[in-house]
Amino acid sequence: MVTATPDYSWDRAPPPVMPALTVSKEVGDELSKHVGEEVEFVSDVETRLSTGYNLIINLEGDKEETVVLAVHHDHWLTGYADNCLGVGLGASMLLNVIKERASMKRGLSFISFTAEEVGNPGFASLYWAYGSTRYVEYLERRNLLNNIYAVLNLDVVGRQYVVHTSEDLSMQLSQLVSTQWELPKPYFDSLNFEMNGIPSMTLSSLDYYWDVYHTDKDVEDRASQQDIDSAFKVASQLLNYLLTSDLTPSPYISVLNRDIISVGLGIELREDWETYRLVKYLLSKYLIEYRRDGSVKTIYTNSILSYVRRFININDISQVPLRVEEMGSGKVIMDTSTIRDVRQLSQYISQVIESLAEDMNINLVT
Repeated sequence: MVTATPDYSWDRAPPPVMPALTVSKEVGDELSKHVGEEVEFVSDVETRLSTGYNLIINLEGDKEETVVLAVHHDHWLTGYADNCLGVGLGASMLLNVIKERASMKRGLSFISFTAEEVGNPGFASLYWAYGSTRYVEYLERRNLLNNIYAVLNLDVVGRQYVVHTSEDLSMQLSQLVSTQWELPKPYFDSLNFEMNGIPSMTLSSLDYYWDVYHTDKDVEDRASQQDIDSAFKVASQLLNYLLTSDLTPSPYISVLNRDIISVGLGIELREDWETYRLVKYLLSKYLIEYRRDGSVKTIYTNSILSYVRRFININDISQVPLRVEEMGSGKVIMDTSTIRDVRQLSQYISQVIESLAEDMNINLVT
């Protein structure tokens, strides 16, 4: 199902070398009696390509901007928390929005994505979020992507949860709701929007569901009604804010400017939405860091900013990652193999940021 490659590319890859089967408990019990024996197991299974469909319900009216409320409707085995519950909560939120739509500043698209799990027929290492990948490509082809104001995604909801989002959104929204905030992860449908500079967040219990995740034990009895009610309340508050109030680019740009200036880089980013979207797109690429000790670390957002912060906090060139590549393309964004001191690092980071900004026509105050 998943190839063991560190590059997280969209390119085709060979299928896994070890097939996996799911059998009933009765068959499993019978097989367990023959452990250590030679057993011939014949599975009459046919695999074939099929077509999945994204379900989209639009409440746009005459609004130019749209908020996406996202879920996905494929599931593993019983799939109560992943993701039948997410679909149900999302549908309930949609019905509530319909009743209050007169107060909306923006339109709403309720989208249930297909093929969030194992959707890519090419067995690429980035196999997940296939339905939303195709949807974002559809928007790009029609020049509609910039109409998406923000994305709220529900995925694996049912126990204690966190909201995965970028720092600028958590800074703005933490005063609105009392919940735990963490940086994004590359497992959710919000990935494709985040990588295109669109403010995105995913409410998820994934980190607290590993004991039953992707098994037939993901049933209603394993979920917490109290946590479900709390998740519904928080998600509804977040969605209402996105539909009726305004986000601002200032927190993100100001933090980035502070860290850039503090290491002596002679550039400053403008605090406007155009710059925000471009810089978010630039920095939200999912990158791979090849460390000097030979290990590999993955970063999802704010990759260049992470470089700057590591430089500020550690001030140790041996701790700076060796190379950073863009997910999918393999393009080398940074290579510090020839850097020998922090002064050279500062100059190099400045050159990289200026070069990337020039490539994307980002306005810099120098």
